[in-house]
Amino acid sequence: MSPVYPVAAGKAGPTSLDCRWLMQISIGKGIAGLVSFGEHRPEILERFGMPDRRILLDDEETREEWQYNSLQTTLRFYDLEDGRIGWIQSENPHLSFQGLVLIGAPLSKVVELVVAQGYGEPELDDYESFSTHWWGDACLELQHSYAVVRQVNLGVLWKDDDSYAWPDDPKVVV
Repeated sequence: MSPVYPVAAGKAGPTSLDCRWLMQISIGKGIAGLVSFGEHRPEILERFGMPDRRILLDDEETREEWQYNSLQTTLRFYDLEDGRIGWIQSENPHLSFQGLVLIGAPLSKVVELVVAQGYGEPELDDYESFSTHWWGDACLELQHSYAVVRQVNLGVLWKDDDSYAWPDDPKVVV
């Protein structure tokens, strides 16, 4: 059975049946009230239980992805960064930014909103079956096809010295 949003240790969370709850993106921090950059595996296990799928990525830095079907979200842990979450991929239809639901939204409307938040013009890439808009300063990527947003990827921000700007670092302001 796929895990659903749990209620762990007396902390109430959304349920997969609660369609009114929005998963609000917080640039540089994660998804408000759900998951934060810098969290570790034990915190995620307590909150969501075992993932539906685990993917080991062994390249220049050892990484592991946990996929949660009920969340329609994948969390990437970076082992060289003390096993912290540094990347989130989501196709959840409740994912939002500044109150706008992203998945299924017209690409032009989302791009306009992100640019209006001060992130400038995005870099564009085409991968034949889908395209992306990438804002490096926000570590935000929109995957889209037919001018409709299909997936949102977001990552922990970078410091000037090319190290991660973890939200729990008191020297980092995001």
